[in-house]
Amino acid sequence: MVSLSQVARKAGVSTSTVSRYFHGQLAVRADTEEKIAKAAKELGYVRQSSRFAANTPSSNTEVALIIPELTNPFYSALSDALITRAQANNLVLEIMASNRQARMESKLVNTVVRSGRFAGLIYAGMHRTNAALNHLANSETKLVLLDEDISIPDNPKPNIVAVDNYSGAYQATSYLIGLGHRRIAHISGPNKLSTATERLRGYKAALRDAGIPFDSKLVFSGPYTEEYGANVLTYLIQLEERPTAVFAGSDIVAIGLISACKQYSISIPRDLSVVGCDGIRIGKWLHPTLTTLTQPIDDMASVAFNLLLQSDGSDERPLENNIRLPLTLTIGESAARVRHAG
Repeated sequence: MVSLSQVARKAGVSTSTVSRYFHGQLAVRADTEEKIAKAAKELGYVRQSSRFAANTPSSNTEVALIIPELTNPFYSALSDALITRAQANNLVLEIMASNRQARMESKLVNTVVRSGRFAGLIYAGMHRTNAALNHLANSETKLVLLDEDISIPDNPKPNIVAVDNYSGAYQATSYLIGLGHRRIAHISGPNKLSTATERLRGYKAALRDAGIPFDSKLVFSGPYTEEYGANVLTYLIQLEERPTAVFAGSDIVAIGLISACKQYSISIPRDLSVVGCDGIRIGKWLHPTLTTLTQPIDDMASVAFNLLLQSDGSDERPLENNIRLPLTLTIGESAARVRHAG
């Protein structure tokens, strides 16, 4: 079978250029287009990216989904939404979990590439790089990055579906400021994740615009887990000047923190206001209910499949491939006006 790299060598261009051109992600000059078409014809290259074209039950077209874990309700809800979209398009979605490990993320991507079974890969990683994703430049498997920005040298402009984390964090922090809070802690995610860095940037910007000095002692970075949220509380209560509010970069972290408050007789929101991020269902059943930034999960799933299913024809303008959806602040009972000015 003739590969994309063989076509690229004969045409005198990069494999990435050929791949993105065939996938409708890159407009090339007329002479370059002619070289690619001529090389493909002479080599007998047959494009297989039309596997999505006949979405019928009998086609058994498969899409892979790589996520960090299923224990976090955000990823479970996202998986459910993607399954619904796959079924609506007569596609089979195979879910693979990496347990938040970089080595496993690479191994799973290599498995997808080598199997040749998958027409598409939806990838939600927990690390900023994954060298295995470069192998997709030589593959007919279409890629959509979900939730996180990932650096892929061989594909500098991949399909991305994410949310506007900066604006969401700015909105959440501003909401707490509007309630009179001045000592606002932020529990961030892993340092190198784009979601974490953008939420931290939005948090800082809201403080700056409100004239509130940034205090690095109020920022904590760690995994998106209940245990981490609970552990951070032990540090917050030891501060000489305790915060009156917390913006957590994940609902699951916020839930861990709120649960730990009970053993320290800290009342939510009387003693500490909390705002989360994700909008997972369990937040509605907490007491008090969680104020949070709600992720547009159904829209994310829909857009991800739209990008996978878009036509590969060069005569048709491709969809915008870097899509940022808004987060919505959902008001619950976990945040209230400050009792004592800090």
